[in-house]
Parts: sequence; structure tokens; C-alpha cells
Amino acid sequence: MRDIERIDYLLELLGDIWKDHQDVRFNQLIYLLHSKYIDINGGIGRVESDDGINMPMTGYDLFNVEDDKFISFLEDIKKSGL
Repeated sequence: MRDIERIDYLLELLGDIWKDHQDVRFNQLIYLLHSKYIDINGGIGRVESDDGINMPMTGYDLFNVEDDKFISFLEDIKKSGL
């Protein structure tokens, strides 16, 4: 069973990061965090597809990223900035 304390801690980190970037809307923040996580982790979670008219589309899927890895990432973002 996963540690329940991770939830409050993750949300606290997310809140601290958001407060440092108050002008960013919540979903923009999530998008930026996903994008940065994927960039620094070798593309893990990047989903690319073609829309049928040769227009590449990129999305982010962090479904399989464990909370402890994402928490570590958020701690680094809190220290170094977005």
C-alpha cells in the first residue's frame, strides 16, 4: 500500500510551485510540468500521433509515473524554478 502522506506533500509542492507562477492557469501549470518532466526524462510519457493530414500531434501521458518520482521532480522544480 502506498504511503497516504504522499498526497498532502505532493499537493503542497504543487501549490508552492503554482504560487511562484501565479499568472499561470492551473491546466497550463500541469501542461508545463508534464512537458518539462518528459523533456528531462528522455521522452518518457511523450505520445505522438498523426492527425491524418500529416500534422504531427504531441500529447503527454504520465499515467505510469510513480508518485515518488514525480514528487522528486516537483522538489527539483521548487528549488530551480519552472
